[in-house]
Amino acid sequence: MTICLAQRDGAVRLKVSDDGKGLPTTREQGKGIGLQVMKHRASVLGAELEVASMPGRGVTVTCTMPSSE
Repeated sequence: MTICLAQRDGAVRLKVSDDGKGLPTTREQGKGIGLQVMKHRASVLGAELEVASMPGRGVTVTCTMPSSE
């Protein structure tokens, strides 16, 4: 797992990556709301949450928000 926190170009970015299996390509109906809740919480802060999954290669979750400086 890799965790990176950086501030640049007026934004703060938190990026978390792993080298696991990736996310399932289909979601079982009615199962799990974790990513939806994470995206909602990011939007409340004025941030954007992106999730990139590569089957068999891992997942990267990036949260970017404007810097207060």
